[in-house]
Amino acid sequence: MNVATFIAMGTVNTITLFEPDTQNILPRVFEYVKSMEQKLTVHHSDSEIMRLNANAGIAPVAVSEEVFALLLRAHAASLEEGSGFNFALGALTRLWRAYQKQGIVPFDTQIAAARALCDPHLVWLDAGSCRAFLTQPGMSLDLGAIAKGYIADGVKRLLAEAGIERATIDLGGNVVLHGQSPKQADGLWRVGIQQPYAAKGEYAAVCRLPAVSVVTSGVYERYAEAGGRQYHHLINPQTGYPFDNGMLGATVIAPDSTEAEIRSTQIFAQGAAGAADSRSDVWRVLIDKEKRMFVSRALLPFFELKDAAYQVIPV
Repeated sequence: MNVATFIAMGTVNTITLFEPDTQNILPRVFEYVKSMEQKLTVHHSDSEIMRLNANAGIAPVAVSEEVFALLLRAHAASLEEGSGFNFALGALTRLWRAYQKQGIVPFDTQIAAARALCDPHLVWLDAGSCRAFLTQPGMSLDLGAIAKGYIADGVKRLLAEAGIERATIDLGGNVVLHGQSPKQADGLWRVGIQQPYAAKGEYAAVCRLPAVSVVTSGVYERYAEAGGRQYHHLINPQTGYPFDNGMLGATVIAPDSTEAEIRSTQIFAQGAAGAADSRSDVWRVLIDKEKRMFVSRALLPFFELKDAAYQVIPV
């Protein structure tokens, strides 16, 4: 078994191969992750996304094919009716990030002004030339809600091409299960559902899963105090404020990690109603402040509650 841990995208990442790395694929994985981070980050002015943001309202910008494919998928998800996912949310996330560092809340007028610059309909994409254009000055893309999933899918593709049949990919908690588990007789992986506000690794439940991706959107790891209240990082595109729907976390289990990232944000935004999503290939576990756990019926045979304080509600 080969276990490799490295820092990228501001988090700890772990790749575990359950067979010899005969093709020396791990260095290529590190190189790929670092390369994609450099293209997508909003923390370096020379990234492709920051060049796009810097030219908002000025001119279209050509991006690489990999980045353009991600923009297409993020754009489509952002345009879905009532979607809580919005890749054009950069003006709001930048505003909140700056104020939360000071322990204060932005003014209503500032939030309204930033929200006006977050309309995904104002993003122009040309597939023929791989060019993108933010049509209004001050607009900004932020791919933080999808980038890790997209990169995790890319890592899985690299492993599969190298002939690796059994592996786990954990990019800062964004988990991809590849092949069958060599540790379990049933071939299913064991993945824990984190207990909100508890120490990392304290699980409210454990799921037995095939080769899927598991992604959680939650309010309990990244938040700031202001005026005696907690303000988390998940911003509601409809209001410009952090979501306030009683939810603590939404875990989504989906065939690929990009889809799981998108759906975890959308389902968190919908709250309890999102738990009843009709897609049979997307399983959900939502936890709210009342210690209720909304669990997809199809997942229940593979679901084990670890904390009796929670009420499991099949949906």
